[in-house]
Amino acid sequence: MEAEHPAVLSTSELRHRLAAETERAVRHDRPLCVLAVRLGEPDASDSDAAGALAAGALRCYDHIGWGQQGELVVVLPESGIEPPAPARRVLEALRPRFPGTRIGVAACPRDGTTADVLLAAARASVAAHREPGVGAPRARPVVTVAGHEIVVADPAMVALLKLARDLAKSRVPVLLSGPSGSGKEVLARALHDWSPRREAPFVAINCAAVTDSLLESELFGHERGAFSGAVATRRGLFEAAEGGVLFLDEVADLSLRAQASLLRALETSRIRRVGGNVELPIDVRLVAATNRSLRDRVDAGHFRGDLYFRLAAAAIEIPPLAARRVEIPPLAEVFLERACTSLGRPTIAIAADAMHCLLQHDWPGNVRELRHVLDVAAATLHEPVLRAIHLPPSLALPGQRAREADPQGAVPGATRVRSDATPMFRRLDDEVRELERARFEQALVAAAGVRTHAAALIGVPLRTFLTKMKLHGLEGVARGRPSEEPGQPR
Repeated sequence: MEAEHPAVLSTSELRHRLAAETERAVRHDRPLCVLAVRLGEPDASDSDAAGALAAGALRCYDHIGWGQQGELVVVLPESGIEPPAPARRVLEALRPRFPGTRIGVAACPRDGTTADVLLAAARASVAAHREPGVGAPRARPVVTVAGHEIVVADPAMVALLKLARDLAKSRVPVLLSGPSGSGKEVLARALHDWSPRREAPFVAINCAAVTDSLLESELFGHERGAFSGAVATRRGLFEAAEGGVLFLDEVADLSLRAQASLLRALETSRIRRVGGNVELPIDVRLVAATNRSLRDRVDAGHFRGDLYFRLAAAAIEIPPLAARRVEIPPLAEVFLERACTSLGRPTIAIAADAMHCLLQHDWPGNVRELRHVLDVAAATLHEPVLRAIHLPPSLALPGQRAREADPQGAVPGATRVRSDATPMFRRLDDEVRELERARFEQALVAAAGVRTHAAALIGVPLRTFLTKMKLHGLEGVARGRPSEEPGQPR
């Protein structure tokens, strides 16, 4: 007798089950899918009916419950990347009463290895598919800017880019703030490329990299003989960016003198070269960036308040990578693919344990740090799959640092036994898996193929027994007769 369909869980119960299944999938390198099911606008009674209908289409070892955003969430153990058959069954069960049902799909480890990230990825998938039906496997969520792909999967980043598109149409100054490596210059280029000024130059300067004595000359240019070494008239960056965008990175490092000159240029739309007497009209859109709070700099007396309000006519704050972890898996794929392509080598796959390490890291260096880690991996890894042991020690999770990447798998600092006295070791996981398969098969044979009796014989819940049967390929065990495992003669 088979088990009944799963019960519809509360939000807290569902999160607990999802966390447990995600941990199991990562630990044992097993597939896992999460579905986000949007029904439209059902009332309370319709919601109860929707839960019952969807649950009736699931396997006994699946999980279903309500998410915090009012959608049904389905957890499908042992289901891979492609939209699984249970997702289609859920859609067919709901379609007669809820014709507008949309289902988004997320898979572990491709889309994430934690409950929060998988839920966010499934919700992003359903949001990307406006038509009723099951969403296709996640397309790479990218926007192309200046020939480069920007990964945009987090809802906050989607809203941020929409704001940037709207601001790009105007000429008001924009202040970009965010930690180093978060992508401020990429967003500045997006403001340029999406604007009517896209055919004109985009000119960038790092204000912290130029001394105060040279900064005004860099920005406004100079006349011949203006100072020692000025042997010829030179145009500044404002003139070079005529009709386009001037990007001032690390604007918080401008001196008070340079701030005064910049403020006048913004207010009058005119500049004067160092050592010159003629004011030149300019048509430049200014975009500034900082990784520090300009408001705090104003309060401390290090930045002019009037210039701050000029630069921050429109402000965009870019969140750190740690606040948008749903973007880490696609970013990692993009960076690793680009690095492999530049090296002329086949693309490297990312294993579940490596993706889990990437998702658990706080990334103080943000997107730039992630890109550098994967550039190094592409250059140094001689295997087709990136695993956790190949990542830098700073990314290792607790318990992983004890393993050393050598053929014997020795622990650093441990006393080595002479090779002639060393027994032949195998991976413990492999031995446990073989023992587990043998016990399940023996129980099925003893119970004449009756699964409920076999599960009772070894004290395992029926749901777990059925899952393990599929995992070990024991569905075809005949009554009272053992199976023939491929490659294992009897």
